[in-house]
Amino acid sequence: MTELQHTLIDHNISVAGSIPEEESAAALEMAGNAAEAEKVFLEEVRLAPESKTSWHNLGMLYVHQSRLNVARNCFLRVHELDEKDGFAVCRIIDLSALLKDMPSVEKWCAILASMPNGEIAALAFKARAFTRCDRYQDAKKLILDAVKNYPREPDILIACGDVMMVYPTVGPAMETACRVYARAVDILASRWESIYRQREIEGRLEIALQHRQKCREALEVIAVLSEDTCSW
Repeated sequence: MTELQHTLIDHNISVAGSIPEEESAAALEMAGNAAEAEKVFLEEVRLAPESKTSWHNLGMLYVHQSRLNVARNCFLRVHELDEKDGFAVCRIIDLSALLKDMPSVEKWCAILASMPNGEIAALAFKARAFTRCDRYQDAKKLILDAVKNYPREPDILIACGDVMMVYPTVGPAMETACRVYARAVDILASRWESIYRQREIEGRLEIALQHRQKCREALEVIAVLSEDTCSW
């Protein structure tokens, strides 16, 4: 299950026709023959232009093929068909970030925040989007403020860790990543329905711990070299 799916489920954000991401598996399985897969799904949307499922599957095919603009257009169409579909909104945010289209990110994060239970998810998505749009300082400020305001929200804690992991060789960033991932794991551990997400974040924590150790070792080397230099 993806971070996007976890966010939608944890916050009870509406998904078009209750379509989980796995239902696009047919699209991904066909991706070995990209031209034929696209032909099939284009025919589906031609025959059923009002079908959210068809546009969803075509969009997922394009995501799998890294055709970001046309993928985003598909999820824009899903949103046209159902403005309450949180999955489409989150996909549009992700794709806009990958396209470095910050005005679009801002617009759709505001839309997500206005949806039922969407405020926390919008903060997390926006912080990650900032990093993809090369606005790390904005991402850092946004997510650290969010951690102060929502210290028990796993989505916020996890997004904070993800933002910090942009700079895995920076000691303070890794210290923060370890703390917020560990807190998220503790919170998720108290929710039996979150076991799979807990395991996923434990994996991120392990990576952060490894980077933190390397940072500490580098500081020790610098300290030794400094002492040697002073002795000259």
